[in-house]
Amino acid sequence: MGMEQCKVDGSKTYVLKFDMHCQCNGCIKKINDGVKEISLSDEGVERADLLIETGEVKVSGRMDPEKLRSLLHAVTKKCVEIVTQSTLSKGHTAASPQNKNVYGQV
Repeated sequence: MGMEQCKVDGSKTYVLKFDMHCQCNGCIKKINDGVKEISLSDEGVERADLLIETGEVKVSGRMDPEKLRSLLHAVTKKCVEIVTQSTLSKGHTAASPQNKNVYGQV
């Protein structure tokens, strides 16, 4: 009685990994600028967090992961791969691994 169900908005969380051969200030700035650019873009990104220690970016929202990976590669000129995808379903978060597709590798 009086209970409302939560609406699922279709938000997804992706973890993207950068090929970071070093952690110099230049590389970190380049990746940080790329994360800022996708956060400000109109691609459905609600939140983007950069994890320097692991070379990963955690992105939440309603966006196309391939387009997101392509944009990050274009901005940073670094190889980017989709590591995991989590989907918000009935109030729970479930992680499901995806193929490790690498963009920009020769």
